[in-house]
Amino acid sequence: PWSDECELESHRSRIKQCFKKFKVADLHTFGCFEVNSKGGCETGNRMVVDENSECKASKCTENKDKNGEPCHEEQLTYNGVCELSNSKSACKNTGLGKNTGLGKNTGLGKRLQADLFGKVSCRCALDLGFVDVD
Repeated sequence: PWSDECELESHRSRIKQCFKKFKVADLHTFGCFEVNSKGGCETGNRMVVDENSECKASKCTENKDKNGEPCHEEQLTYNGVCELSNSKSACKNTGLGKNTGLGKNTGLGKRLQADLFGKVSCRCALDLGFVDVD
């Protein structure tokens, strides 16, 4: 049995249509929105993929600072502060890992990014040719 948001074929179909455009579906309005944008969410929230949904429906996740103030559309909450998405300054004190020779706390090549599920972290900047390796 499908969960409520996945039960209707029209919902599953719209989710697939939006994914083909690299977007997420708002199942209330049937609009397609950029992941991690305000989308159809209330102010102070971002639209992300619900990782617990069988059909990868969207959900709204909070995007406010530690005082409860909403972050602007181009910002992400990181350590209780609204920071610009893709910010390198927010990542300047994050390590690069062992044996890089670049210093433990440089954060060189990292940018503040949110994944499809809304998790915010400093990640290697693909546009600079860096990739995360575990």
